[in-house]
Amino acid sequence: MFKKTGLIAAAMSIALCAPAFPQEGSGSSEQHLIFIQDDGYFPEVTYADPGDTARFINASNGEHEVIADDESWGTGPMMPNDEVIVAIESGMKNGYRSKTDAEVSGAISFQDPPLE
Repeated sequence: MFKKTGLIAAAMSIALCAPAFPQEGSGSSEQHLIFIQDDGYFPEVTYADPGDTARFINASNGEHEVIADDESWGTGPMMPNDEVIVAIESGMKNGYRSKTDAEVSGAISFQDPPLE
């Protein structure tokens, strides 16, 4: 059995190897994994296009709720290991945060990812 930290590390390494999966039946749209941790999101910035989806996975130790900075969209309350898929739409508010801790934040960017 994995320790919780081992499970999170394994999930993150999978996300690094394959950060986006094609969504069944949708042509070129992608599904982006975003892991909710106790102190932040991984990745902190997700590079996506309208028509893609974001799959939020609660890898934290407690309940968590993600909301847009303008509260126009959100995941609703999520218990540990819950997953919620959010459609990424043109014009949507890109910044998001924890409903209970504004310091925990992330973003969806419509720009090309930076080259490393």
